[in-house]
Amino acid sequence: MTTQQGIKNRWLIAASAVGIHLSIGSVYAWSVFAKPIISQCGWGLKDVQITFSTGENQYLTGVIRGSR
Repeated sequence: MTTQQGIKNRWLIAASAVGIHLSIGSVYAWSVFAKPIISQCGWGLKDVQITFSTGENQYLTGVIRGSR
């Protein structure tokens, strides 16, 4: 591997790590957004939880598919 390829590979790894951390952070931020969504959209807690669960399932499906 040449030095140029190693540098490109390092940037790809760094960019991938940032993307992964952003997607994980969105899961933790959900608790911050849940109450405003309930109050502004008029949804119930159950509706918001279903939305969160659907998002979580999509995230996990992507992780499983990406790991193969």
